[in-house]
Amino acid sequence: KKIYLLYGLVASNLPHASGVAMASKFGQRIPCTALACIGEGATSEGDFHITMRCAGIFKNRLVVLCENNQRAISTLTTRQKATATFAEMALGYGLPSELIDGHDPLVVFLATKHALERAIKENTPTLIETVLVNRFGPHTSQMSIPPLSQRETEELKQHDPLRRYKIFLLSDEANKIGIDWDEKKDQRLRAETLEKVKNETRTSYEEREAALQQARQETLK
Repeated sequence: KKIYLLYGLVASNLPHASGVAMASKFGQRIPCTALACIGEGATSEGDFHITMRCAGIFKNRLVVLCENNQRAISTLTTRQKATATFAEMALGYGLPSELIDGHDPLVVFLATKHALERAIKENTPTLIETVLVNRFGPHTSQMSIPPLSQRETEELKQHDPLRRYKIFLLSDEANKIGIDWDEKKDQRLRAETLEKVKNETRTSYEEREAALQQARQETLK
């Protein structure tokens, strides 16, 4: 609900999120805020700095979640910042920040939830940096980014977020707080989800082909 469209240009969603965050402070019967998700490469864009500056000055109800997966499309993280972490960049804008383990879904959820609640209650923006390693690489050319070795890839599988979350769901700790989960339910959910993704993908391709066919017919009339 109230999810804006994806943007093709890096960091171009941030000014929009900043505007939504500012508007949420005025005339809203139900308190709300804005959450903007970016990769670490977006911190090198002007839109990032404009957004963070506005957040610091006007105290927008904004939370920026920066996924530092250390596998940017073309630029190493060491060439994108002079600070030790991206989270530290928030200090220059007078904003609080958090540096968390991006491989742990529960840590990411709780940190984001806390930041959103603080944004509403205290009008305090937050920059969250989630640190993880993308073992698959970006969806486009890696260019100067060297690929992971087979050994590194195998080691990273042990930190896979889905694997870690599954371990928690099957643990005694989860059972104690009322989570009823087992291996059979997990396998059934995986199969159902995979089938749904296949069906939706097939439908999407069919609709696209139909639209292209119609465009060709209209063009050649």
